[in-house]
Amino acid sequence: MKFNFVENSLIKNLTLINGASPYFGGGIYTNYSDIILENLTIRNNYGQWLGGGIYSSYSSIDLQDVIIDGNSAYGQGAGVYADNSSINLSNVVIKNNFIDDPTYGGSAGMHLINTST
Repeated sequence: MKFNFVENSLIKNLTLINGASPYFGGGIYTNYSDIILENLTIRNNYGQWLGGGIYSSYSSIDLQDVIIDGNSAYGQGAGVYADNSSINLSNVVIKNNFIDDPTYGGSAGMHLINTST
């Protein structure tokens, strides 16, 4: 799912599986957006470079009752990658995410740059 300059969007009761992106955000990609994700499972997605499950840039994301599981990325933030964003977490499970190249310097669960939680 791609959100580019989207305001006040609510996505709920959904499972995102086996998504892929040649760049960022195999499951969800946000750029300059404000979204709420409620009761979601984000599983087995792949972002070629960053954010296998969720990629966020200059966005605000509220995660409520979300499972982020088994996602992968080449470099950073296999579960969640966020830069210059705000991420609010409520009852969120981030598990079993992995990066392909640990020498790239990233983290498997969440990788946050200039981001508030």
